[in-house]
Amino acid sequence: MKKRGSISRQELHHLFARAHHGDREAREKIFSLLRGRFLAVAKYKLMEDDVEDAVQEALMVVHEHFSELANVDQLMAFTFGVLRHKIGNIYRRRARRERYRVRLEEAPEPTYYMDGALDAAQLDRLMLQAIQRLGARKPECRAMLLGLREGLSIDDFSRRWRLSRSALDKRLARCRRALRRMLREEYGLHL
Repeated sequence: MKKRGSISRQELHHLFARAHHGDREAREKIFSLLRGRFLAVAKYKLMEDDVEDAVQEALMVVHEHFSELANVDQLMAFTFGVLRHKIGNIYRRRARRERYRVRLEEAPEPTYYMDGALDAAQLDRLMLQAIQRLGARKPECRAMLLGLREGLSIDDFSRRWRLSRSALDKRLARCRRALRRMLREEYGLHL
């Protein structure tokens, strides 16, 4: 006695042959059967939110390669291999998301918010404080950033540091990037 919605192996071979000869109904019947089997496996392996995504992605790959498959055995091996890989992709994607997820109670509260209420004097004070802290690790950056703050031109820097313009630009870019990172991570400012 056959289960409802299943077909015999002989009927599947017949459908497969018809589908390869261009019978659209046969192809739709095969994909309907595959979808049912995929859903059963995916529901067992995945959370409810991910089931339909895995099934649809697997069916799209099978659809692309259907004409390359020579018989029903290849079809079944290929389709379940594709589904297995799609399920694995979802597990990996979920693991990556979990790695970067921080619970609300663990999230650090930023010291300052850049909401437009920070006036120029406060921003200047924070910038100076961050430059000094950065200078403890990178004295060259402190000198360059304070020089820019005081109004020195790039040409003045170039002469004072005896650097070519391109070398100076690279160092300044590194210092500015480090300052922005410090302002973002330690002060909560996104500039």
